[in-house]
Amino acid sequence: MDTLEKSEVYRPNSHDLIPPDNTHDHTPSNTAHDPDPEKGTTSSLPSTSTDKPSPPPRADTTLSLLRGLSLLDRLLVLWILLAMALGLILGNFVPSTGPRLQKSTFVGVSVPIAVGLLVMMYPILCKVRYETLHLLFKHREIWVQIGVSFVINWILAPLLMTGLAWAFLPDRKDLREGLIFVG
Repeated sequence: MDTLEKSEVYRPNSHDLIPPDNTHDHTPSNTAHDPDPEKGTTSSLPSTSTDKPSPPPRADTTLSLLRGLSLLDRLLVLWILLAMALGLILGNFVPSTGPRLQKSTFVGVSVPIAVGLLVMMYPILCKVRYETLHLLFKHREIWVQIGVSFVINWILAPLLMTGLAWAFLPDRKDLREGLIFVG
């Protein structure tokens, strides 16, 4: 691996998951391309016992990738489920929770929702290396991904949700608008 500068972060790729042993090669399993010393060319020979398909990534490599994550990241699904359960329990068994949360608004914005969004987005936005974004946007692939994302999220999804809202809620204008906005 090349040496990294202090500002760079090492990000493993798919080649890092291949075990460092020599028991696999990247030739098809039915032929082996060995140089023929007499002719100076390569010949297709039937596979021998030394030709093995490449093994899957070792479990210890996958576990080491998981160990690199923080406890919050490793158990993210659990935390989300616990937060949902806590919200349902508070909403059902503490009747004053809903009205109290609805009262806490500032300039028409719900303070608990604003705080929750900031807590979710701030760490991610701090990890973005803004000084290198111009290098990313030089590649055509990123523009294709942005275009596909734009079309799906801002054109197809609203049309789909509008159709579903009118199909299932034709007489409920308030619910129909909510479904369109949320969807």
